Amino acid sequence: MTIVLPEKYRARDEFARRNIPSITEEQALREDIRALRIGLVNLAGCGPEYEADLLQPMGRSVMQIEPVWIRLKTYAYEQASTERVSAVYSVFEDAIRAGTLDGIIVAGESDGDVDFEKLAYWAEISRILKYAGNNVPSTLGLGWGAQVIAAFHGIPSRMCREPAFGIYQARNLNETHRITCIMDDVFDCPVRRRSAVDTMALGREHDKGSIALLAETDETGTLLAETKDQRFLMHFGHPEYTVDDIIERHRKDSVEGAAMPQPAHIDITSPVNTWRGHSTALFTQWIKYIHETRSY
Repeated sequence: MTIVLPEKYRARDEFARRNIPSITEEQALREDIRALRIGLVNLAGCGPEYEADLLQPMGRSVMQIEPVWIRLKTYAYEQASTERVSAVYSVFEDAIRAGTLDGIIVAGESDGDVDFEKLAYWAEISRILKYAGNNVPSTLGLGWGAQVIAAFHGIPSRMCREPAFGIYQARNLNETHRITCIMDDVFDCPVRRRSAVDTMALGREHDKGSIALLAETDETGTLLAETKDQRFLMHFGHPEYTVDDIIERHRKDSVEGAAMPQPAHIDITSPVNTWRGHSTALFTQWIKYIHETRSY
């Protein structure tokens, strides 16, 4: 339906450019519809472009969405965005004090450190995930965020011998699942990572019945998984990426000399988005599940 943006959120031009429907909080109150409050713990870029990446597919759902941007007190955000992060983002305690969170998204890109318990923000993110497990219908992890959620459940990650970057074809492993039921049997999705969840550890949890595997690729392994209690959904790719994101990250890698491969299975000189349907299906079904859980 639409995204509810607070008055303090000044980057509305990016939403208008992408034709993402949005209204102010005052307009939302006049409509008298309770928006779903979605907390977004952003461990990636905190600029309006990436924020729009996360909200664009949710803006296509039939529900009204109120994004609640959450910052970690112990996470080192880029210096250039410090002022903006302080203005737009709230600490978690203030976010839940202001109202119930109906869902949480943990998004991020790997910083190359898979020794999670030594991360400066591990205790803080663990408290948030513990709260989510007891109080939030579903928490969605994207990219690095999915690895953080896996680590919280005792599933470690390993550094990749060869980093993965590009568009990879995935197989839908459960066409009757509430999230994957409207996804194609095979679909494309961006993946960009230097580390990956430990395949053997994930397999052991699957064999024990604590983790359901929902999608996988031949080249990068498990793409989508969920905990048995359905409280945590882990997407190890980046369905929120746009074509511009792929091009920009390739440009930055080239400038910085990062040890990342050329984007696979996409021509960055004439790129075509082949994953928009998967992204829309993922987010709309996730929002639908949250709405139904809160309503019944």
